[in-house]
Amino acid sequence: MDQNDLKTRATLWIESWNTRDLGKIMDHYADDVELCSPFVVDRWQLAEGRINGKDKLKDHFVKAFSSGAANNLELVDFLAGVHDFILLYKDSKGVMSADLVELNDAGKVKTVKSFYTKNE
Repeated sequence: MDQNDLKTRATLWIESWNTRDLGKIMDHYADDVELCSPFVVDRWQLAEGRINGKDKLKDHFVKAFSSGAANNLELVDFLAGVHDFILLYKDSKGVMSADLVELNDAGKVKTVKSFYTKNE
């Protein structure tokens, strides 16, 4: 995948998130996706911060939307790798985030490692 393809995928994910289109959001992910995120620790009380599988990820997003924790996102920067990229974005409350996103051979997200600033 070239940088334009990767950036298009990232932009479409942000747009899907901002419209709360769960179907389009989930289309980006492989069935065996793994998410490692501080929000997993907070939302699910899982100390390792990892959830596995598309169904569990969908539950994670549903919980974010229903709790009001999901904010609109603004893409700040994008860094391309070979089969991966880093998304730097901020939410409507100004919280900065970075996601390291790795894709499988089919172009679906297989791993996400998320990093956040904390507003205390």
